[in-house]
Amino acid sequence: MQAAALLQRESNPGRTPSEVQPVAPRPGNDEALLFSQVDHCIADRKLGEAEVLLQDYLHRSPDSAGALYRLGRVFFDRHNWSASTAYLLRSLKINDQNDRAHLILGLDYFQLNRIEEAGRELLTAVKQNPQSDENQYMAGRYFFTKSKRTEALAFFYEAVRLNAENFKAYHSLGLCFANLGNYALAENYYKQAIEIAEKQNIKFQQGYLDLADLLTGIESTKVSEGEIFARRAAELSPDSSEAHFLVGKALFREGEHIQALPELLRSINLDPKDSRPHFLLAKIYQKLNRQADAEAEYEKFRQLMKFQTERGQTASSRSLSPVH
Repeated sequence: MQAAALLQRESNPGRTPSEVQPVAPRPGNDEALLFSQVDHCIADRKLGEAEVLLQDYLHRSPDSAGALYRLGRVFFDRHNWSASTAYLLRSLKINDQNDRAHLILGLDYFQLNRIEEAGRELLTAVKQNPQSDENQYMAGRYFFTKSKRTEALAFFYEAVRLNAENFKAYHSLGLCFANLGNYALAENYYKQAIEIAEKQNIKFQQGYLDLADLLTGIESTKVSEGEIFARRAAELSPDSSEAHFLVGKALFREGEHIQALPELLRSINLDPKDSRPHFLLAKIYQKLNRQADAEAEYEKFRQLMKFQTERGQTASSRSLSPVH
């Protein structure tokens, strides 16, 4: 999945970019009362009701930056990135001192594959409100997608300094260190992310997946522990091809080839375009002296790798997949 989808979903723990802190109404302030009502509608996913209220208000007050901003959020939640962008730009033209508008506009730009513009807006959000751990976190994700790990680390560290409960920032620290080859630190941050998420009763499957991937890697001596985390990920999402692949990978590394077969086959059934389980199946079939099956799997692996390479998709991009 593209980094765009990642950034759209990876907001602050317990809150999405579309959720808001309701404006406290003041006596005689019709706009504040309306925005409070709209904010609650958006938080409750009553997007149609919110849009009707906002469009009616804009008919009477077409230059309301707050109404335009909220309409941008409504369309963001509907995944209509172009419409969201248009409303947010109109809002910012009237009042550009709104870090949330810059943040969501940046996420829209990521969805529209306008990466440099996305970075500009995300960094503007940080500049306007550096005390927001979400702004810091999203800026870090921007640099992470640009493969600028050192820059990303600075933002992620600031995010966890501002909010020690931001488990996704801890997880992203783990991703950075895994990419930098510091697997001990990566493991530590992955485990912290999982622990914090569990305390919040959040099923953070991606944390289990990335930790399992790390611990079942070729250099790992903790494969059995990796299997535990892979199975936990499979429990959280039985239809996750990645989880079943990692269970199969762990069993393969542990020499349990027969037990690995059903996990790898299920992974393929759930995601036929993933080349990795085919490669492991080929190696297992070789060990079982099933040469014809091994050759068939190697050929399928080669075909899928060629397909992925032609489209710029590689296994190394998996760390940019969304946090579920």
